[in-house]
Amino acid sequence: MVGYNLEDAPDPSQEEMDRVAAMTDDEIDYSDIPKQTDLSEFVPWEDRHLLKNHQKIQIILDKDILEWLEKTTGDYQQQINAILREVMKLSKITA
Repeated sequence: MVGYNLEDAPDPSQEEMDRVAAMTDDEIDYSDIPKQTDLSEFVPWEDRHLLKNHQKIQIILDKDILEWLEKTTGDYQQQINAILREVMKLSKITA
């Protein structure tokens, strides 16, 4: 195996660049790359305080309601919370 400092690395030839550009994903050898960590549930440290008063749930919405929420705002979860909070304020029943 040959190692180079970035400054000392030779420029790739046009032939090498063409060969790499023509490779399919299946032809790329990923064996020397560390396994990726699943970050789908990652919350940045500075945002973790936001989760203290939240409960993760799953709901089923009518398609037209979801479409309306998505058009109204990109963050429809926040919009749902705001709508429900207003209904809760108007209600005589409190948590």
